[in-house]
Amino acid sequence: LKPKYIVVAFDMGKPTFRHTAFAGYKAQRKETPTDLISQLGRVKDVVQALNIPIFGVEGYEADDVIGTIAHAVHDKAKAIIVTGDKDAFQLVEDNKVTVYMPPRQREDAKEYDEQDVEEKMGIPPTLIVDYKALSGDPSDNIPGVQGVGPKTAVNLLKAFGSMNGIYESLAHPDKLTESQKKLLSEKLVQKLVDGHKNAVMSQSLATMDCNVPITFVLEDCLVTAYDKQKTVTLFEKLGFK
Repeated sequence: LKPKYIVVAFDMGKPTFRHTAFAGYKAQRKETPTDLISQLGRVKDVVQALNIPIFGVEGYEADDVIGTIAHAVHDKAKAIIVTGDKDAFQLVEDNKVTVYMPPRQREDAKEYDEQDVEEKMGIPPTLIVDYKALSGDPSDNIPGVQGVGPKTAVNLLKAFGSMNGIYESLAHPDKLTESQKKLLSEKLVQKLVDGHKNAVMSQSLATMDCNVPITFVLEDCLVTAYDKQKTVTLFEKLGFK
C-alpha cells in the first residue's frame, strides 16, 4: 500500500463501555489463550521497533480508536483501514476511507470502497450498523431481533431505508406501499415489535464511537526512519530471515 502515514490501534482489555451497557457483550467468547497474549506482546515489540505510533484507550475498543483516527484525517488524507473485521465497513466513504482486508481462506486481499461494500453486503456502508441491529452479530454476541436473519434484514433496509424507517412505518401502516406490505408478514411484524428494545440496544453496540479522547497529530505518524540494526536483531530473535 506504500502509505505516507501509518498507525496501529490495540484493544486495552475489558471492560469497555459496551460491556457496561450490555453484560452479554462478547460473553460467549472463550478466554484469550495465554500463548496468543504473549504473541500480542511480540507484535507491539515489532511495531515499536519499526517506529510506528500505537494508540489504545481504556474503556474503548481498537475499532473505536480506528474510527476516531479515520475521522480525524478526513480532510487531510485518505484512510485505509487494514482489518479482517467487516464492522469497519460502516466507516467506508469514497475517496476518504476504505477497508483493506488481507487474504483469508479462499479470498484474495481486497480494498473495499462504497461500491464494493454494497456488492458484498447488499447494502451501503451507511446501513451496516442498522443491518447488525436487525440481524445481530454472533461473533460479538449482539442479539439483534430474534428471528430476523441477514437476508431479511437486507430486504427490510432496502425497502424502508433504515431501521428507524422500518419502525416508523410500523407505526403508520396506512402509509405502506404495496411492495412494503408484501414484505411485512404478520409474523415478521410481531418479531420486529417484540424485538424493538433489542434492536435499539444492538444498534448502539454496533456503532463505532468516533469520538475517543485521544490526541492525534497526523504528522507524528509519518513513515520515518527506524533503527535497522535493532529491528534486524529483533527479527532474528523471532526467527524471521
